[in-house]
Amino acid sequence: MVNRNELPREFSFEAGEKTINVRKMVNEDKLSPFYKKTMKDVFMYSLTLAYSEDTQIQVERKTGGAVVPTRVFTDLDISLMKSIAIASTNDVNILLPENKTEFVNLIEEYVNGGFNLLYYQIYGRTGDPVDLLEEEIRNYYEQNYVSEGSIKSRIINPRDYLEEFENDLRQFIKQGLMDVSNNLWWKQRIPGSIKKEAKKRKETNEGIEVNQNDPDLIYYIDFSEYFEIIKQTNNWDEVFKSHFPTKNWVEAKLNIDIKRVRNNVAHNRPISLDDEKKLIRSINDLKECFSI
Repeated sequence: MVNRNELPREFSFEAGEKTINVRKMVNEDKLSPFYKKTMKDVFMYSLTLAYSEDTQIQVERKTGGAVVPTRVFTDLDISLMKSIAIASTNDVNILLPENKTEFVNLIEEYVNGGFNLLYYQIYGRTGDPVDLLEEEIRNYYEQNYVSEGSIKSRIINPRDYLEEFENDLRQFIKQGLMDVSNNLWWKQRIPGSIKKEAKKRKETNEGIEVNQNDPDLIYYIDFSEYFEIIKQTNNWDEVFKSHFPTKNWVEAKLNIDIKRVRNNVAHNRPISLDDEKKLIRSINDLKECFSI
């Protein structure tokens, strides 16, 4: 039996829209794979999905959220939580009673990030939600349970793959903003601080003075600044909200999953096969949203 004495009385989803969406999946939407299941089922699936994608998002607000009492979790559920906590921190001490708060926060952050991914899997694409979820699970198995040799036989050049993706991302942002601001997209839709820094980079690189409102400066913005453009309120509401499941989902894909590998590539550090697979998955997930 798993010792439950050091665990909290309950775990939480984030309050607000996520709580509403969890309850919708379980109680209202007959097409949901979780209809007539339990909130615990959504919790555990989100946890494992987020761990597989290495996606954690801080829980901003718990009060009033969807609560899952610890008593409803099976011993297997709790063992899985503990295994994920140890694997994530590489420290068995995460299970000590004095680290209970850290343990709970870690699990809930995975669930919070995983629910974003789950919600997109079910509602972010056209088709039967059950079939889509089954397809997602099958694809994950195929991508992650293959031999190292078969991966190496079709290995990509991460630098080329990232370069192609960044060009696609620039064009996606540019076209989306042009649709609402025409040729004034750079002047009207790009934050002033980003335009200023891009101008400095181009002037330093080329040794010439440039116009801050030159739209070609998009080729001189920092990778982390793409998300700043996307999340800007008017850009998000009028352009990008219809393409992506949530802002947090985009941030996790761009500024955590892809950026980490990109930094290693930029500094000529070795890239593991796991990193390469995650890079491909994250880029493909984003590029699929470009076409929505």
